[in-house]
Amino acid sequence: MKKNSNKIVILNLIQDLQRLSLFLNNLRGRFRNKFGMTLCKHNAGFTLVELLVVVLIIGILAAVALPQYNKAVDKSRYMQAMLLGAKIAQAQQQYKLENDSYAKQFSELDINMPTPKNTRQEENLEYYNYDWGWCWITSTYDACLITLNSSDRAWYFKLRTAQKAECWAEPTDSKRPNELCKSVTKQQGTNGHYSF
Repeated sequence: MKKNSNKIVILNLIQDLQRLSLFLNNLRGRFRNKFGMTLCKHNAGFTLVELLVVVLIIGILAAVALPQYNKAVDKSRYMQAMLLGAKIAQAQQQYKLENDSYAKQFSELDINMPTPKNTRQEENLEYYNYDWGWCWITSTYDACLITLNSSDRAWYFKLRTAQKAECWAEPTDSKRPNELCKSVTKQQGTNGHYSF
């Protein structure tokens, strides 16, 4: 899905650049006709000012498009984490009904987990690492998280005693994970916690 969206963005950008090139050629022809300048056969290139205008326009388009692209990628990655986290929580409830306790490892659950890049086992935790982030189970909750950059994270968190799941923004005062959680849950959060 990510590769297809990248291709679509690139194709749209190429089409926009082609339209911009045609527009500039048309504009250059009108300017020269209006002010009595003739177009010589050997003078078919762009001027430095025209190239600077094109670079400026591309810079403005990139400045507007890149944040929107990042938001779409963040939301897509979070949806993967949320869907897997919800499946894990549901499988834990099924396991609890059958065994009167919660599973401590993913292999105990009746769920087809996607193949992780790697796993890590600690005393009471089992982690699965994916391209978009991590999932783990503990004795009291299930969680999946995505890493947005070196310090920002967004969690899908489901406490077993709670009816609702939550999106946690970390750190709680950071703009990017809070915007993501607000976008996904469509709720106002408190201290970086947003309920579904």
